[in-house]
Amino acid sequence: MRYRPSDKEIRTGACLRILAGTALAVLTGVCLTGCGDATEEKPDMVVESSAPAEATPEPTKAPSYIKKLVYTSADKTVSLRLPDKSWELRAQEKDMHSLASEEQGSVLILHGKGEDALASVVIPDTQDLAVSLEQAAEMEQGLDFVIEDYSATNENGVNIYDYTVHYLNTAKSGGFAYAINKFYVTADEYYNLAAMAKNEACLSAVRNCVGSFKVLDGSVFQSVAVGNDPPQEAAAADTVSMDTPADTAAQTGVQTDGSDDGAQADGYDTGASAPVVDDSGTYSEDELSNTDLTRTIYRNSDGTPIVITPDGNGNWVDSYGNSYWFSNDEDVYDQDDVDYYWHGEAGDVAYMTVGE
Repeated sequence: MRYRPSDKEIRTGACLRILAGTALAVLTGVCLTGCGDATEEKPDMVVESSAPAEATPEPTKAPSYIKKLVYTSADKTVSLRLPDKSWELRAQEKDMHSLASEEQGSVLILHGKGEDALASVVIPDTQDLAVSLEQAAEMEQGLDFVIEDYSATNENGVNIYDYTVHYLNTAKSGGFAYAINKFYVTADEYYNLAAMAKNEACLSAVRNCVGSFKVLDGSVFQSVAVGNDPPQEAAAADTVSMDTPADTAAQTGVQTDGSDDGAQADGYDTGASAPVVDDSGTYSEDELSNTDLTRTIYRNSDGTPIVITPDGNGNWVDSYGNSYWFSNDEDVYDQDDVDYYWHGEAGDVAYMTVGE
């Protein structure tokens, strides 16, 4: 029979979670303010020295754990796809990874193994227990919060618990409108993803981020925490690895090392001087001036304009079938996570340069 925590343990577990979050926030504040006030006046000092000044050594750059919007932990055990460039790594320890975006929310990955680790966490293996965890933070169900989409499944011997908390009273939730919770649990180990979304507009992006979680350590979790692709990329062929620079022609099956060799791929010039393809005759004047029907995006590498249109399935595509998704009002990514930018212009802007 599975061990059921008492109400006291539930309240204690919830309080520990709150205290841990508070401690992390305090630590972050100390880091940000530890350098002191840059405007503080210093006493005038005169230093006389005949010795030549020593060269200041170049600072050693910290390793980057985020490549092309994919976070991979330093120990290569877990990875997560981030919604856009606004996300950054806030903390990384052996069994804890914290990532956040000021505009969208946060994701906390927790891991525990062994009897003591499991004893220190409350696993919401029923919806009633998920409700109790929120009530332990002095919230009232139906007034301050509701539990949405609770599910409990088992895959390959791993219990998976997944649910969303919709906060009706954001004054009690730190300003967040939603919490997404996902647990992967075995008899002696667990992974927990606890994510927060600031509002409904970014809920889908944060939920997709949680759904992209992968375990890479070769354990039983690797067979169930396999991640997912963003909805816009689900049908794209996986032709280029995440660490390989690619251009928009990668969808055709052509892999590239990112060099400007002017190679052709199915008629699309991938070189730096590539002109825009003039297929303006396929659109009406109304379509070319309507950003809901056509948009001009630009390659960051050389500024080449590309006209994309909606395909009716929530994707934006170009003339060669490459798909794109908008992470915000400016940043656009293709199916291989190559980034582009958008200035809010319709398709007619791209064709103004043709023949000039």
